[in-house]
Amino acid sequence: MAGNQDSAALKLSGEFHQHWWAVLIEGLLLLVLGAIAITTPFLAGLVITVVVGWLLILAGLVGLWTSWSMRRVKGLAWAILSSLVAIVAGLAFFAWPIGGLISLTLMLGAYLTVDGVATIALALQHRRAKTINWGWLLVNGMFDLLLATVIIVLLPGVDAWLVGIIVGVDLIFAGISMIAIGWSAKVHVAKLSA
Repeated sequence: MAGNQDSAALKLSGEFHQHWWAVLIEGLLLLVLGAIAITTPFLAGLVITVVVGWLLILAGLVGLWTSWSMRRVKGLAWAILSSLVAIVAGLAFFAWPIGGLISLTLMLGAYLTVDGVATIALALQHRRAKTINWGWLLVNGMFDLLLATVIIVLLPGVDAWLVGIIVGVDLIFAGISMIAIGWSAKVHVAKLSA
C-alpha cells in the first residue's frame, strides 16, 4: 500500500514540475481577477449574480428541450416543472439582482467551505508528494474556511458588496499560493536542468 502511495506521489510531483508554467499563469490570472473584484466589489457581485441567472435560465431551457424530447418517459410533468423552476429562478436574479446577490452570499459560504476542505486535502496530497511550498495550498484552504465563517457570522446583515470583496480576496489569495507553488516548481526544474 505504501508503495502505491509513493508511486502516486512521484507521479503528482513529476506532472506538477513539468507543467509549472500553467500553475504560474493560473495564479497570475486569479490575482488579476481578484484585484478587479476587490476594486469594484458591488459590480463584481452583480456580475456573479447575472452569470448565475444566465446559467439557471440556460439549464432550464436545456431541461425543457430534453423533457420534451423524451415526452413519452414517465415523469414528464415533474421534469418540466423542474426546468420551469430553474428558468423562473434565473429570471428572478435579473429582476431582483440585490436579492439574488444576498442569496448568492449563502451559496458562496457553502462553496468556500467545500473548497476549503478540498484545498486542504489537495495540500496534504502535495505534502506526501514532497511538492515545494505545499503549505501555501494548506493556508489557502484554511483561509477559505475563515471566509466562510465570516459569511456565517455576518448573516443576516450581509451587504451586497460583500460578495465581491470575499470573492476578490479568495481569488487573490488563491493566486498568490498558485504563483508561489508554480515558481517553486520552475526553480526546481531549472536546478534539475543545470
